[in-house]
Amino acid sequence: MQLIFSTLDRYLAREILLTTAAVLLVLLLVVMSAEVAYWLAAVVEGRIHAGMLLPLLTVSLVKYLVILLPLTVLLSIMLVFGRLYRDSEMAAIMAAGGGPLCWYRPVLYTVAPLSAVLLLLTLFVLPELNASRQQLLDSAARQQDLQTLVAGRFNRANHGRAVFFIESRSERGKRVEGVFLQQRVDDIDTVNIAERAESLHDEQGGRYLLLKDGREYIGNPGSRDYRIVTYKEYALRMQEPAAAAVVREVKALPSAALWRSPHPAHQAELHWRLTIPAGMLLLALLAVPLSHARPRSGRFGKLALALVLYLLYSNLLGLSINWMQQGVIPLWLAGWWVHALAALLLLVLFHFHGYLRRAPPRPADGGVSC
Repeated sequence: MQLIFSTLDRYLAREILLTTAAVLLVLLLVVMSAEVAYWLAAVVEGRIHAGMLLPLLTVSLVKYLVILLPLTVLLSIMLVFGRLYRDSEMAAIMAAGGGPLCWYRPVLYTVAPLSAVLLLLTLFVLPELNASRQQLLDSAARQQDLQTLVAGRFNRANHGRAVFFIESRSERGKRVEGVFLQQRVDDIDTVNIAERAESLHDEQGGRYLLLKDGREYIGNPGSRDYRIVTYKEYALRMQEPAAAAVVREVKALPSAALWRSPHPAHQAELHWRLTIPAGMLLLALLAVPLSHARPRSGRFGKLALALVLYLLYSNLLGLSINWMQQGVIPLWLAGWWVHALAALLLLVLFHFHGYLRRAPPRPADGGVSC
């Protein structure tokens, strides 16, 4: 008899895992295609280095994995159990004495480890990745290098205080030709037009732009005080804003720091990290009674209801986190009232489908007992 239980558990767990992997892959391909297009455009426009592309995409992948995994689990369980109902396999299981415990055991076998992984991602992995992402973007915003310039178009640099135009560049981007540089220094406009240019760095970490065979026009348009300087080589120091203390965003703060902080925004972020794994467990429990269908019914009939439920659930959680930050609700309540509503809905569905009723006595000669 134990062999029958193990076989049923393995069968349902395998179906749930395979469906979860397939649905998650499709959803990630959809969202990551837009993310890849966005960051590729940032590289083309010169806002980030090409070397930053892979780290930024890694952060986006983990972020969307955390967001999409609860929805994926909900849809996957509903697809698996919906197929069991339509193909009359669930009727065969119930006829053999299988009840809700037989259904929920493989669900918990698969979802509980996924929830543990999700908890590790939200508490420890994702904050560090967000911190790395913040450092990369801050570094890209502070620095200006020839590698970030796009040939054949105007490029803004130094937080909009300078405008570059280059005609062509070398393969590695260290040297460019046909340079136009306009910037404003001490309320005076300067324009440099050079045949070639390359970037240099000194031992102290200072960055210079070495212009060759060019002219510099100094003076404001319409003013009589105008100078033209011809040079063979001109090393122009790239101005950088004063280094400021790196302040992490709330999403990039370690969970231990959030736990010790009494600030409402920090507490709201901590509750958000805890509520995602808890929400996935509740959605997995809700998916079983929601997937109840008649034999030979439509394949995707209940998925629209699942999407509506997920959107309502996630929006209420987001709303409760915002209320925490604004002080509308106490910190101890957080988003747990949303989970309480989901648990209440689960009990209502249990009662509606008869999951709470005592099972009739099983025949003594066999059947499935959970």
